[in-house]
Amino acid sequence: MRFTLLAFIFLLTNTLQVQASVQTCFQKEGFLSQTAHSTALKQWIKRRPPDPSFYKLERAYAFSYYESGLVNRLFKYDKAKHCLVGCRIAQDIDFETAEYAAWYKEYTDLIDCNSKSKFETLDYVFTLWGAYRGTESQDFLYCVEKCEMITKTKSTIRTFNNQKSKP
Repeated sequence: MRFTLLAFIFLLTNTLQVQASVQTCFQKEGFLSQTAHSTALKQWIKRRPPDPSFYKLERAYAFSYYESGLVNRLFKYDKAKHCLVGCRIAQDIDFETAEYAAWYKEYTDLIDCNSKSKFETLDYVFTLWGAYRGTESQDFLYCVEKCEMITKTKSTIRTFNNQKSKP
């Protein structure tokens, strides 16, 4: 009887901790409820583009890892950084890999339970915008120039972003 009671208390405590971490997770992700987070996740999964080959994914990961310092030095504005990464991946690999990388980055932001990384559809949009620019030219400076335009219009983007309803 005593063992059963201890086992019950142990299981109840662990269950409550798991439930608390789930609540904490959706709140850290900026959602008002678990349902809203689950809905956003299901909708995002439906938008998943086709998977590139493992080789292309490996190249994209290595590329973004090694160029992240340069991207951070060139731009302070987050949307311009997304643009440049999308542009460079499309130049170095192809548009489809850049599209998948953009989708996957926001997918991980949606499920990582990290309050420092936020799921933002606009990040995906600007990464794709950059990827389209990457299909137009193989010149690195072309990417920088096109993505710099985003920095110059960031007040417009901020206004648009603030008008969106909260998830």
